[in-house]
Amino acid sequence: FQVCAKGARIGRPVDEKIGPVASVGRFHVSREEVGAMARGVHRFQPAVAALHGRACRAGPLAPAPDLGADRLPEFEPFRFAVACHGHDQVTGDYHDFIPLGSDRLGVLIADASGHGVPAAFVSVMAKMCCTAYCQALESPAAMLRTMNEHLGDLIEGDHFITMFAAVVDRRNRELTYARAGHPLPLLFRTMTGEVSSLDAAGMMIGLVPDPRFEDHHIHLERGDKVLFYTDGVPECRNSRDELFGTESLQSFLRREGH
Repeated sequence: FQVCAKGARIGRPVDEKIGPVASVGRFHVSREEVGAMARGVHRFQPAVAALHGRACRAGPLAPAPDLGADRLPEFEPFRFAVACHGHDQVTGDYHDFIPLGSDRLGVLIADASGHGVPAAFVSVMAKMCCTAYCQALESPAAMLRTMNEHLGDLIEGDHFITMFAAVVDRRNRELTYARAGHPLPLLFRTMTGEVSSLDAAGMMIGLVPDPRFEDHHIHLERGDKVLFYTDGVPECRNSRDELFGTESLQSFLRREGH
């Protein structure tokens, strides 16, 4: 089961007045505090973007750390792998793991429109919103609706973020998923060698106030693989300026999936 993702945890409410707390590094903060942090990041975005422009004219930036590369979950019988190579020093790509008890695990992959610091700020706000509001949601469609609700007012102008959310259940090997305008993940069936897309309708996050998202379900057999990716993969070009394309990605998975 190949996906791009990272983990986060949420504890029990420490006070009914405060509500659930989220683990952010070594600190525990409430939903309201995480929301305030996201809004604070949003307010500083123009100033930091300007500083980024000045820094780029002075010299190259060091590559930014991946938001989700520090660990992978142990969740038998599923196994996970991650690869993240940004086109710029900072990127709007984002991925997350969402623990949902002992038998279910949420997976989220997203890609903010644009490039550089503005896109990276949107992905940071998405990470904060996911930590604050999605930790107890077991429906991928509900996760996307929640992200749209809390990110919609923070994303400016014609910017948006694509997302694909999934929940895997290891008791029955079921994958439930929903899509918000993100490139379609690919499913490799080991018994037949066939590759298909996990298709689903859904508007990008941040464009309309109340988009419709629906949950879809598939059963995974032993050896099946699911590949989540952002549009940077099929849009890669070789030395002859030829696009890699989705068909080449499907051929690669068909060839290397066994």
